Amino acid sequence: MLVPAKSLMTFEGTKSEEEEENEGKPQPPEVKKVDIPWTNYQMPVPQEEIMVTAAATAAISVAATLTATSLFKQCVKVFKPLFMQLVKRIQKKLNGDTKKQESST
Repeated sequence: MLVPAKSLMTFEGTKSEEEEENEGKPQPPEVKKVDIPWTNYQMPVPQEEIMVTAAATAAISVAATLTATSLFKQCVKVFKPLFMQLVKRIQKKLNGDTKKQESST
């Protein structure tokens, strides 16, 4: 038998499985519960200090990543011509030496 989701409802006083499991267990002091409007659900939210620390850490890590990426791109721009010139010189020396050895044999 299939029942449309719109017609499903919970009866007052019915507890979710999570509420039944956590019933009787003391809540840690750093966790508050916030009621979600139009639902029968409470969402656990950490203290403000924990949230500020997490947000600051995330912002710093994003800034560091963007800075490192920009710095790496600038280094590639500067060093790529130098490496290419070095590779050409090495190839020229290696190819030049092999031509001299082949012609003498």
